[in-house]
Amino acid sequence: MHANRRVAILIPGQFGYLEGVLRGVVEYAATRPGWSTMWVEPEAHLMPRVAAWNPHGAIAYLYSKPQAADVLTLGVPTINIGGNLHVEGTPRVSVENEKVAELAADYFWKQGHRQFACVSTRRRWFHKLRDDAFVAAIARRGQACELFTGWFDSMGNLRPDQADPFKALRAWLSKLPKPCALFAVQDSIAVAVIEAAQELGIRVPEDIAVLGADNSTTLCQLANPNLSSIELALEEIGRAAGQMLDTLMDGRKLKHETELIPPMRVVERRSTETVATADAEVNAAMRYIHAHADEPITVEKVLREVLVSRRLLEQKFRKTLGCTPLVAIHRAHVQRAMRLLAETDLPMPTVAERSGFSDAEHMCKVFQLRMKQTPTAYRKRVRYHQ
Repeated sequence: MHANRRVAILIPGQFGYLEGVLRGVVEYAATRPGWSTMWVEPEAHLMPRVAAWNPHGAIAYLYSKPQAADVLTLGVPTINIGGNLHVEGTPRVSVENEKVAELAADYFWKQGHRQFACVSTRRRWFHKLRDDAFVAAIARRGQACELFTGWFDSMGNLRPDQADPFKALRAWLSKLPKPCALFAVQDSIAVAVIEAAQELGIRVPEDIAVLGADNSTTLCQLANPNLSSIELALEEIGRAAGQMLDTLMDGRKLKHETELIPPMRVVERRSTETVATADAEVNAAMRYIHAHADEPITVEKVLREVLVSRRLLEQKFRKTLGCTPLVAIHRAHVQRAMRLLAETDLPMPTVAERSGFSDAEHMCKVFQLRMKQTPTAYRKRVRYHQ
């Protein structure tokens, strides 16, 4: 028996990020037969209307202390899905932005990159979280990271000397060591980087591999070359908010006042399709592996392409990539399988065949070893968010 509950959903409808979160809330509400919902913009002048509806709880985007105070006058359990504002006594669920940056660093490192850069305007609250975490993740690997934050001051205002804000970006890009792996903390910034690079004749991804964040599909496809990006689990944030609110409305305590949801995956597109080590044989081997990721690949096949001994190639791989050629092959096959699982309805045997695995059982074994989940669980999670 499900209790009848009126839930106010106080989330702006005009933001792409929040639209994804809102979808998650709506999907969770659909699983709760007792829930009835009211959607209202979270503004002060609309709160009397919400109060008259007499809600049992609310999921709200809180973005400033005055606005939060207005929303909290409702006097009901409330979950905050606004990541930048911490309100005492109000649980919060948001993106784990540090994990976004760490995923970017790990992705580039496994590609063989050892020269890194990051672009961040710091105009949005999460920009600094991401650029700080990316620089730190690279530092933990013993490398430096060039950081560009030259457009805006600490208050988020365009600097007076930036009449042409892209002039400073172009000057900075021209001085970067090449090849370089560049993480832009948001897709819109990554697109600007690609456009500035093109004006300078800098090749993407050959000279600078560019990775964005948020996977704003339209922006990623508009970029030339198409932009690789980190996909966030936005719907999971909405679902988690619903679960947390149910707990509070049941009169129970939450295990954690703050729930941070890690990103899902790197969605690979043309802007990062490169291998960038200082070793010619490793580069040649990785190009072969990536080009044939949809076919069965053995280390012996790779050796026929690079014409060195197995022992020497393994030494080179361990030195430059920190793994063996076999692990690199498995990574390429798993990456191919992830794309097919996310973007098609192909049955598992077909996914395995088109990802270079001998059969579905072998794919499941390698996939679970690399991803800590089965292919079926991964597809279910990705499809839920889509």
